[in-house]
Amino acid sequence: MTTKQRTYKIKSYVNASHAVRWATGSGKKHTHTWEIVCELHTVDAMVAFYDGKLQV
Repeated sequence: MTTKQRTYKIKSYVNASHAVRWATGSGKKHTHTWEIVCELHTVDAMVAFYDGKLQV
């Protein structure tokens, strides 16, 4: 019997912008983008996220 590995990959992005401020003034506004990746792995069977009867 072969085992199956299954994967959920959830990817999201966060965008932010800001400028540095000093006592004499402020710098130029610039942006940052972060990528957040969550990988969930299972062997043989996926777990249903909506199954309310599942006990941990």
